[in-house]
Amino acid sequence: MHHQMHRPSLRIKSAASDMLELTNAFLLLARESDNQLTSNLVNINDVIKEEIEQYNIVKDKKYVDIKLIENTTIKINTSGKALSVLFGNLIRNAIDYTEEGIIEIIIDNHSVIVSDSGKGMEDTQINNIFTPYYRGSETTNPAGHGVGMTIVKRFSDRFNWPISIKSELGKGTEITVNFGN
Repeated sequence: MHHQMHRPSLRIKSAASDMLELTNAFLLLARESDNQLTSNLVNINDVIKEEIEQYNIVKDKKYVDIKLIENTTIKINTSGKALSVLFGNLIRNAIDYTEEGIIEIIIDNHSVIVSDSGKGMEDTQINNIFTPYYRGSETTNPAGHGVGMTIVKRFSDRFNWPISIKSELGKGTEITVNFGN
């Protein structure tokens, strides 16, 4: 009985934190377009390491390991905050969709690949991944993050960091963010 009472409040909490995150992300973008965000040389490797630290602290008791493979160091002139938001959402999304297994982040020439061994997606799901509150499947983490990939898409468009997605049902998903040359 007590259990039942708990659920809606958890969902409301989750929706509220979603909204907060979306609002913060859009405020960040708005400030960016007013050029108030300082742009400086940012080391993407460092940003990703910081985000991994964050999620290792909060990843619950999930049996998910995050493995970082640094084939190179990428430094670009941009807002470090924007990169944190982008990778924070990509990593959390990968964790959300992986019950147990491994999430691999590969930093390679001009691109970063985030791949998970989660349940993967069909083509329709891939096409809808940037739609707010679209969930791959209702069974996966119903509290999930309905806005994470929407934020990722906005930042990708705004900063011109093209994203490509490869996914296979039952095998996992691979998301590549391209940072040009």
